Amino acid sequence: MDQHTITITGIESKQFDGAMKYVLKTNKGNYNFYDNKKDGGITKAWTQFQALKLGIGDTITVGVKEEQKSYEGKPYTDRKIMFFTDAPQNAQNAPQATIEPKTSFTLEMRLDALEARVAFLENPPQNNSNDEVYADIDGQQERVPF
Repeated sequence: MDQHTITITGIESKQFDGAMKYVLKTNKGNYNFYDNKKDGGITKAWTQFQALKLGIGDTITVGVKEEQKSYEGKPYTDRKIMFFTDAPQNAQNAPQATIEPKTSFTLEMRLDALEARVAFLENPPQNNSNDEVYADIDGQQERVPF
């Protein structure tokens, strides 16, 4: 894995393989990262991208995994951002990009799933004498399939 210092000149997002793919247009070509891993977990790059509030004009050092690929017979270098290493150096008077998902449906589903997991972990199931499992969700005992 290499480290590259890049200056962001544009940001694109698109749904790809069940996750949101972000493509950073830079002074050194395109770099990409995803919001979710294949197992459904959130990527380190996405967490850091949000926390650093990166935008157009920012210069940042990134950990990059490069891979030679081809598309329709044409070779290209896929540069996947694995992590951001430091706080951005903002260009003067550069407009900040805002990234909005194409739909909020995916985000809402993720939030609902996260809330259900938190509720389950905060109130683990209790086993009653009749071998039915219940969990306390929003103050109500709900039967959990067992």
